[in-house]
Amino acid sequence: MLHSQTNTPQWAYRQDHVRAFEATQLKRWTDGALMKQATAAIATIATLRMQQLPQGSKVLVLAGPGHNGKDALLAMNLLARSGWDCQAIEGIDESSLDKLHGGLPERGLVIDGWLGLGQRRPLSKELSAAVDQVNRWRVERSNRYCMSIDIPTGLNPDAGFVWPTAIVADDCVSLLLPLRGLFTGEARNFWHRL
Repeated sequence: MLHSQTNTPQWAYRQDHVRAFEATQLKRWTDGALMKQATAAIATIATLRMQQLPQGSKVLVLAGPGHNGKDALLAMNLLARSGWDCQAIEGIDESSLDKLHGGLPERGLVIDGWLGLGQRRPLSKELSAAVDQVNRWRVERSNRYCMSIDIPTGLNPDAGFVWPTAIVADDCVSLLLPLRGLFTGEARNFWHRL
């Protein structure tokens, strides 16, 4: 895992390369150890962010249909076992996204596990509206943060352009290899710490 606060990594990889690497690692770690490591990394960084927030802050996990969604949900379980107040919205269909209205915490952390490494096309109208809602929530008051897994939802993993909007993440957790799209195009406007 890359831990960096710099703008330029030594290496950044194309989406197809990272997906192939992920497939190899998933075959190699058949006992679920890879997912456990990913989950622990997400929970550790989320805990560090939550420790900076006032008492009573909450965690909201936005879980998509892929590996990032699963990782985010498992991390939420670890966070809940550690005493953090956690909730999840699972899915990227319209009925799931409607739960975002009234589901964002007064203060706390949103973990973006909607899309990530698997992003291949522009966001739907409904998902774009939900991304915009999370971004507005993040800046309306203090003590609100967002963390994305692998790459913010809405950023092209190779070219770094937005599809047509993207989560603005305070923290971006690169689990396998850093994606080229984190450092190209408009990407640096959409994450603050990697």
